[in-house]
Amino acid sequence: MPEEPRLLGVAPATGEAAVVFVAWERLEIWRAEDWLTHVRSVARDEAQIRQRLKRLL
Repeated sequence: MPEEPRLLGVAPATGEAAVVFVAWERLEIWRAEDWLTHVRSVARDEAQIRQRLKRLL
């Protein structure tokens, strides 16, 4: 990874675990801790949406 994004904390530092996410034309490189936080947040949001939908049906 280039030094600038690593210094800003938006890219994994040397020796730090990373997650590479690829979907269609999108490529994302995440710090592993940030990815886990994001995935957990999305899962919580999805669970809440499912509960709301069940109440409506």
